[in-house]
Amino acid sequence: MRLHIVKKETALLAVIASFSMMLCTCSDESPEYNLSNNHSMTFATSVQEWGVSAKQMEYENSTGSDTARSIARQQIIPIEKEDNIGLVAIRGNKVNYNRTLSIDSNPITRGQLKDEVSTSDKFCLAAYYDENGTERTFIDKQLVKWDHKDETTNTNFWKLDNDDETVYWKLGSQAITTYAWWPTNLSFNSTTKRFSYTIGEDPVNQSDFLYSYVKPTYYTVKESADITFKHALTAVQFVMGTGFGNSDGQNPAHVTKIELQNLYYTGEFDPKTEEWLIDKSKTRTFTLDIDSPVDMHNEEKNVVLNPDKYTLLMMPQDLGETPCLAIFYLDDGRTFRATLNHGGVWRPGETVRFLLLGDISVGYVIYATSSDATYNAGTHGAVSVCSYQLVGTEPRPQRWKVTGFSIDGGNKWNEPSATTWVNQAGTINMTPWVTDRNIEGISTGTGLEMTTKTVKVSAISDATTSGKGETINNALKNATAVSNYDLSTHTVRGATCSLTTANCYIVHAPGTYSFPTYYGSTYKNGSLQATAYGQSNFVNYKGNKINNANIITDTGASGVTAKIIWQERPVSGAISNVQYSDNKITFSVDRDKIYQGNVLIGLFDSSGKCMWSWHIWITRAYYDYTTVKSVASVTNTKNAAGTDGTYTSSTTYYFAPDPIGVIYRGRHYVYEQRQVMLRIQQVDDAGDVIKGSSTCKIYVTQNSGEAENRIMGFVYYQWGRKDPRPCATNLDKPSSSSTTCSYPWDATGTAQGYWDSSKMTGWTSVSSQISMDDAIKYPNIWKYRAEGVPSWDWCSTVAYNWWDAAFTKTEATNWTYYKKVGAITKTVYDPCPPGFHVPPSGAFAEFTEDKSTFGITNQCRYKDYKLTGGTLRAYITGYVWRTYGITNHPVDWQNYGYSWQSSAYTDVGYGCLYGNSSYSSSPFSGSIRNQGFVIIPVAD
Repeated sequence: MRLHIVKKETALLAVIASFSMMLCTCSDESPEYNLSNNHSMTFATSVQEWGVSAKQMEYENSTGSDTARSIARQQIIPIEKEDNIGLVAIRGNKVNYNRTLSIDSNPITRGQLKDEVSTSDKFCLAAYYDENGTERTFIDKQLVKWDHKDETTNTNFWKLDNDDETVYWKLGSQAITTYAWWPTNLSFNSTTKRFSYTIGEDPVNQSDFLYSYVKPTYYTVKESADITFKHALTAVQFVMGTGFGNSDGQNPAHVTKIELQNLYYTGEFDPKTEEWLIDKSKTRTFTLDIDSPVDMHNEEKNVVLNPDKYTLLMMPQDLGETPCLAIFYLDDGRTFRATLNHGGVWRPGETVRFLLLGDISVGYVIYATSSDATYNAGTHGAVSVCSYQLVGTEPRPQRWKVTGFSIDGGNKWNEPSATTWVNQAGTINMTPWVTDRNIEGISTGTGLEMTTKTVKVSAISDATTSGKGETINNALKNATAVSNYDLSTHTVRGATCSLTTANCYIVHAPGTYSFPTYYGSTYKNGSLQATAYGQSNFVNYKGNKINNANIITDTGASGVTAKIIWQERPVSGAISNVQYSDNKITFSVDRDKIYQGNVLIGLFDSSGKCMWSWHIWITRAYYDYTTVKSVASVTNTKNAAGTDGTYTSSTTYYFAPDPIGVIYRGRHYVYEQRQVMLRIQQVDDAGDVIKGSSTCKIYVTQNSGEAENRIMGFVYYQWGRKDPRPCATNLDKPSSSSTTCSYPWDATGTAQGYWDSSKMTGWTSVSSQISMDDAIKYPNIWKYRAEGVPSWDWCSTVAYNWWDAAFTKTEATNWTYYKKVGAITKTVYDPCPPGFHVPPSGAFAEFTEDKSTFGITNQCRYKDYKLTGGTLRAYITGYVWRTYGITNHPVDWQNYGYSWQSSAYTDVGYGCLYGNSSYSSSPFSGSIRNQGFVIIPVAD
């Protein structure tokens, strides 16, 4: 297929998400305007951070250096004819300073250092491809502008600036090479693929220079190419150290001007090699006039010139190739000159700071960086210090220690031994939250290395608010009461509908409820679903084939009653007054007792045998939250009839946000930020501060945060059964007077911490197989143990269609066909609420490993699946091991979660695996049918 351009009337170049571009694919004859076209090509763009250059980072990574510090190298540069003054060249962007040298509030006139391409910008794009050894132009230096934002997806769309021409991209075999740049007026030679550039005489007003090169790439449907903008220039900043105040020690001095002499300023830049070809016949002097200097005193150190206004964007170059100078002018007549030939190499994207130091004959230098601590003290802060003494121009490590802590910006210093911290006014008095305040160190190298020490902190006191569990409980408690609410004529969102029966109904408010005594899934929107029970293996509690949707009519039972079989969490009875009358079960929900929980209500004949049972789930989960879309496309080696060939099908599924029966609890915690300033001084081996040495001050911050103790409980199903096994937690309900509906929780987060087998009262474990009619009569019997094939099934009759009446099994080896995509036939044994069903295996086709991420929020682990229609957060649910009886808790709460699928072959039903042991996902993995998994249903 050849790559070519078709010109139409509407521009169709779009940048998606954080500035990503798509070029839509369509034919010459029928171009489409469709920004979401699945055949579009996507280009994602970002901007590299200023700091250590990309090449320097590559070098440091290869040599094991700590690039997180962003300190590549420091170079000592003597000041001419001054024994007590010197320069230190510092590379990196993580050096902190006490204050800025300019307090000028006037608008900044120069182009700022760019960290993004904003929607008000335009950038330029060029693209080329090879055709039979000849380079062809695909996009010829065209401007790209922002078009609009899709608020529903938080997506920014862009298009070509020329609205009269549209470029359509037909996928083909040619590799595409792409160049992009900002600002748009840069000179780009389409033949040499180089930029011509000159630094103006006023670098204060110099714009940033961003470029991107994407190597030749072959594109296919749904692939994307990253366009990473990088910085082509070097950022140069200046810092004033100690010793520059007036000689009388009282009056301040001021730096009024800085000159950089004999620097290269023009050349060509090759974005492919990231190298500058400098014109070395031309040099220039750059002058920086400080129009608003602030006071500088002798004891003051590490004062940085305003980096927003006084950053010079310079030509990357080797300073050793020309006699370049740095000259500093003070208002009292002093002038300091330094030859920069030993200042190293300026690289693209690198930040270089020149630190001017006074009193270099004493030679004490110290500066520091800090890292933040987390609110819960799980990750402590740190301080990294560079401390040395210059002997001549050679640095030697100098010991340092933290000598004071200030909570008011350095006005009042508290000794490390102080048991309370106070501010200067005495209005603040607090217990120190840095727990180990004896912090000191010394470099083990030349003295130019940063030495890092931990700053241990205590946890921040929290302010609690409602968590998800409390939010749901309070919503239940405060919901408007319902009266004679027929669960079969309402959707899970509360909308009215025609008769729709299920084996699970959701209660969302106090009041009185009812549902008909029909088998689950036999009616949908008022229509009888005879296929839900039409086959011979779909039996009632007597073991006979189901012939009628009405349970009483089908079984001929008499003396019928209804009662609760089991209930968890509503121990004292959120559900009460359960009655049967005239093919209907009714019950009440008390406002003072309603909160999340699961209840099983049964219909019993005159001999006390359970004829059918219904799971009542008290929650707001489905009622309040939306579903997540998954577009599943599967190609199998057998077609629908089992015939050899290629069979491709595609279906969109809408997943529910939670597994059936989930119970949330826990609280939401808010933590406020706090900050303390550290005074770090240079000391001798005895720990005494050295007279005339340097001091630096730096903040250590303990960041604010929020956390939610989202411990959850789940119900578990054996494959093919309609009734769940409960969570069986030991978390009691709140008292009737409680208004917060908060629950205790086990801080360890282990399964043993909240499993209480006493809650399984009335349950029985059996090791032998049971029949389907036994499972109906005794929904509180749990078959365990795996004797071997075919006895891994809990059921004595092997069937493949318990959850999909249309499913058939003809070849045990043809399991790939049963990655089913498409509609299923919902059965009377389907355990889902109205409007939902157990997903077929193909619904998980998008749940591939590279689209999932593993995370943890307190004790609740999860995987986020990035699907076509949003993100599905699947929590690690654990499972009931096949050999476990009723008294055993579910296992692997920290590691695995399986969700049943409706498809089955031989004695195995598929499960969707997500876990943290291998950080992997297997959407088509099989598991034993008598194990207990959760179910994340999909919409009908």
